[in-house]
Amino acid sequence: MQEKVKNKQKDIRNKSAKSIQKQAKGITLIALVITIIVLLILAGVSIATLTGENGILTRANDAREQTQSATAEEKVAVEVAGSYGTDGKIDQDLLNKNLENVEGLETQLPISLPATVVVDGYEIMIGANGSVGTITRIPVPSEKSEITKPYLPGNDFTVVESSLENGIVVTDGTNYWTWIEVPTDIYANTTYNGGTAPAGANDYDAIETTLNNYAGTLVSRGSYTDVWYDRYGVTYNEESDYSQISFAYPQSDNFNAAKELYGAIYTDVNGLNEATSYTSGTTYYVKITDNLNDAGGCGLTYEEYNNLKNYMLSSVYTNGGFWIGQYEAGADSYPATAENDTRELIIQEGAYPYNFITCSNAQIKSSGINSGNYTSSLMFGIQWDLVLKHLEINGEWDESNTPQYYLTSNSSDWGNYRDIGFDIDRGGYSESPSTANSFTSVNGTYQKPENSSVLLTTGATGATERNNRMNIYDLAGNVYEWTLEKSTNARYPCVSRGGYCDGNGSILPASNRLNYSTSNSYYTFGFRPALY
Repeated sequence: MQEKVKNKQKDIRNKSAKSIQKQAKGITLIALVITIIVLLILAGVSIATLTGENGILTRANDAREQTQSATAEEKVAVEVAGSYGTDGKIDQDLLNKNLENVEGLETQLPISLPATVVVDGYEIMIGANGSVGTITRIPVPSEKSEITKPYLPGNDFTVVESSLENGIVVTDGTNYWTWIEVPTDIYANTTYNGGTAPAGANDYDAIETTLNNYAGTLVSRGSYTDVWYDRYGVTYNEESDYSQISFAYPQSDNFNAAKELYGAIYTDVNGLNEATSYTSGTTYYVKITDNLNDAGGCGLTYEEYNNLKNYMLSSVYTNGGFWIGQYEAGADSYPATAENDTRELIIQEGAYPYNFITCSNAQIKSSGINSGNYTSSLMFGIQWDLVLKHLEINGEWDESNTPQYYLTSNSSDWGNYRDIGFDIDRGGYSESPSTANSFTSVNGTYQKPENSSVLLTTGATGATERNNRMNIYDLAGNVYEWTLEKSTNARYPCVSRGGYCDGNGSILPASNRLNYSTSNSYYTFGFRPALY
């Protein structure tokens, strides 16, 4: 009988090996599908074709989920099969011993059958007789599941904090993300939808209108919009194809460089009068034709920007929210120049702020971080406003003022600003942040003086957690954070949000917008990726 059991176990393990080989082929196929998707995007295939209910991306993700769930189930099935005693029944002591060897097991042992075990984020039922039954994916817990649907971005992510009240946090072991709730019931609310609810996840204009109205009760976007722009601050004008262009210093040199890029520069919006040289005080225009591939402005081409924005809107609509970095983008080294962009981006406590970076490079860095089965980028302007709305509704604030006051008028009480003093008991600080290797580790407690500028490492705070709201650190103060928003100033199109350590919280609150050139990079500029 023992020999039969051993042979049975051997057969199952052989089948397991063959199954894993098949899965490896499946993963290769998925990689091929993803490559095809990228080519389709570049060829102009609509995002709906990719992400719709039966879209290519949806089917690819389904295939990946099936492969990953099959792997988890296989791990359990092999050990169950090797746990039968000489009487042909499951030996529960042997089963518990065998389960100790299962990689990715999240269930505390010992178990008693029937039982449910969790492997790689999947719940797997084991019957009293050893049968391996239903397998289901475990979602991130949420008290408001009907209006917000937090999700694990991938199998290598785990839940750190599951309470929406405190701020849901997940991690891949290196990077930490906090959930931003955007209730799904706002789309049917006429206060926000303008009288017409979005027809579905691909009704991008209606979704964007609803989100702007929802967040707009807190923050007025004014002339700032989520539109693409190139290195000269030029965007696409669908009505005339001509857009205004401005030139940074030296203006004559930049004029000549722009002329090479666009082919011609005009002094009128209709493209009738071509300019041959730069003249101070003149307004210039260029025609956008086949020059939409310039990613020197926001780090994306025209087509990439619009596809990404639509994907973000669809994801927020479907999932009732999105993830942002729990901390500002960090690195394990601190430079004195903007040229050290070989640093690895990490989102975790105790890192050096990833500053000295342009907006376009911040977008490139953000898109390359581990985002599981989803997408990462800088936040669009509307996403930053939705973060503020989330904090307004769900955050805890001193009742001496309204949440709007702390978010839009004066953020000194919860951010790292020059005008306020506070204590920190972990992390590091720099009193000369424009200098390399200038950080000092906190030894005991560091008292940050009032009216002094001190740059902090990511998540550095005191016992009161004053720089933290709902598991989001340093959204107000420390460094400005680049976004994918655009100003109307062609010379200074890049938009940063929040304040920085050398400003006052009453002048540069969390809602603050400032615009800079595409070449701006200094210790004052950092960023924070979003995941959706």
